[in-house]
Amino acid sequence: MRNFLLSCLLVFGIGISAQTTLLEDNFDTVTSGSTGSWTGTNIGTLSIYPYNAFFVQSGCPANLISVKTMQVTGVTSATVVSCSYQNVSATNTGFAALIYRMVDTTSYYNLKLSYKWKCGGETDQDYGQLVYSTDKINWIPVSTRLQGQTATQTITDLALPAGAENAIIYIGWLFYANTTTATQPGLSIDDVKITGVAPSCSGTPNAGTVSLSSYIGKSGTPITTSALALSAGGGITYQWQSSTDNGASWSDISSATTPSSSITPIGNFGSSILYRLKTTCTNSGQNAVSNTVTYKFDYCSVSANGADNKFPVTSVKIGSLEKVSGTTPGPTTPPQEYFLQDATNFTVTQSDNVTMDVKVFAGTNRMGLTFFIDWNNDGDFDDTNEAFNTTTPLTGTGTTADNFPLIPATFTVPSNAVVGDLRMRIKTNFFPTTNNTTQLAALSSPCSNVINGQSEDHILKVNAQTLAVSDINKTGNLSVYPNPFSSTLNISDIKGVKSISISDISGKEVKSLAPATEINLSSLTTGLYIVNLKMNDGSTKPFKVIKK
Repeated sequence: MRNFLLSCLLVFGIGISAQTTLLEDNFDTVTSGSTGSWTGTNIGTLSIYPYNAFFVQSGCPANLISVKTMQVTGVTSATVVSCSYQNVSATNTGFAALIYRMVDTTSYYNLKLSYKWKCGGETDQDYGQLVYSTDKINWIPVSTRLQGQTATQTITDLALPAGAENAIIYIGWLFYANTTTATQPGLSIDDVKITGVAPSCSGTPNAGTVSLSSYIGKSGTPITTSALALSAGGGITYQWQSSTDNGASWSDISSATTPSSSITPIGNFGSSILYRLKTTCTNSGQNAVSNTVTYKFDYCSVSANGADNKFPVTSVKIGSLEKVSGTTPGPTTPPQEYFLQDATNFTVTQSDNVTMDVKVFAGTNRMGLTFFIDWNNDGDFDDTNEAFNTTTPLTGTGTTADNFPLIPATFTVPSNAVVGDLRMRIKTNFFPTTNNTTQLAALSSPCSNVINGQSEDHILKVNAQTLAVSDINKTGNLSVYPNPFSSTLNISDIKGVKSISISDISGKEVKSLAPATEINLSSLTTGLYIVNLKMNDGSTKPFKVIKK
């Protein structure tokens, strides 16, 4: 009978479907001090310090399972993280540290979880627990308590509950510390893997809902795609597509054939590119396409390393205009904020010397400040004179816990800065007097992640420089007009003029022309220029003009 049953299974194509890996993470490529693609948070009554939190670390030998391990560490201040977890039960009743990650199990069943763990501490007082949730509010225990083991324990193919199947779930671990004795290791997790089985496809597949890791950024910066609630299983294939003509036509991205794929948008500053996912059931020959998402080519964005408390910018002041923007420091403070749609913007003029005051909610901590201005409006802060104080940040220190350190800064608007609305980025970060290499890296680049800091983007409106009457256009009997001009300049008299050259404010010649009473300069960008009339006698007569 056993042989007959096996033969029937082979003939009719019925058998155990292959396991598909839905999640696999050993944390080895995650930046130490961060949580990678996992989310760390806390539940219960939480005072700011001390508390326990999950971070990926390569140090803390007693906590390690492999090269890098997701582990509980004690956070005692904004700048001190201890390998040993903290006793927080006295002030944080019912408190627990939580680490979790979303897993899409749509169309998958027979879910299996494998992982490694260890957790010391006092039995029944300090312990971890495997949990899952469908709403990130109610966390359902899956395992018994993880406790009393300072050596690595291996769990293989643990069956997850039926409630976790065919759904969007969040898998995670809680750690409770309810004793007066805090030792090592706290809960450490490593080599996490979830698998599931999906039946073969039929009919029209579900393309799900897609998203991008970032929707705005510089051309050439890789991003990651993701998709939820889409069909999976035997016979299902995926293909990401892009469109540069607002969806009129679509092209396959050859390297993007999984729901989570790395893609590199390429385009011009200010333009956009569309993405969608095409899902095909090869058994039926039918396919479906997802929703469309848009990526805009703009300035690079700033994130945060880990769940550290982020000290926010509270105000920025230029001239009489002060913009107030801060919130209380904490892990939920956004690492970057945008103030690009305000009714009133900071206004300066070409060649102005400008003073800017920045306040930070940082208590008695020493804070550093750098800033960046895109003077030529080309979508980055990479050009000469667009970065300020990146080698030696400006600093300020508060005197009380409620004090906002004020950091004054100065800059000069280039005389050839593009006239109009330009992007200004302000970055602040905790900046101790010593051992500040990591903090300097957070401040020295417009795109680097902050650590206990924040970045703000503002609009800086640049007006054209107004020339004095004596500068406008008269030398002897010669004059150049109108000034400012839009496209055409007039020269009152070209008698004795051998040639005409146009130079930018740096002295670089940008145009050479034959003598004419009317010259077309529409191809020039907005800014200040010098019109040089080269005379037959060898002399040169310069005129300052402004192109609107």
